[in-house]
Amino acid sequence: MSLFAGPAFAHIAVVIVMLLGIVVIGVLYILTLYKCLKSISPENRALPPWRVWLSCVPIFAFLWHYILMFKMAKSLHAENLQRNIKIQKIDIGRDTGIIFASVSLLYTFIPQQKMFLGLFASMCWIVHWVIVCQQVNQLRVGDATGSIKSVAEIDHSSPNQTALE
Repeated sequence: MSLFAGPAFAHIAVVIVMLLGIVVIGVLYILTLYKCLKSISPENRALPPWRVWLSCVPIFAFLWHYILMFKMAKSLHAENLQRNIKIQKIDIGRDTGIIFASVSLLYTFIPQQKMFLGLFASMCWIVHWVIVCQQVNQLRVGDATGSIKSVAEIDHSSPNQTALE
């Protein structure tokens, strides 16, 4: 009988594939947070972008996620003020990130509710990730010089509109 035959190998293979999938998705999420902070001008950043990778440190990540959410929201608010743009859902993004971290912590300590808490934490995490992606896109909207314009400025500088005036 071969070492790679039977149900035991199949179970191990499934677990390994699932763990690799979770790691890849986690890295993509952290990369999105990194891009968000990188898109903010250095003087408005409450922390350097590389620090989002501290979320990979086991156990420390529970505390770090709270700090990260507040610092990212502070950075986005500062960018709003300096560039006079309106980045949407800053507080909602911060709050869903904090809820995700809190429910994940509860998931660790309340085994009776793992299914419910895991599902709820996953939903909050996905909502948070989508909001951060939207914020990254809003930060990247701009002209060729790299300065960011608000949607109203883009609409007013449209060639079609100036031809009508």
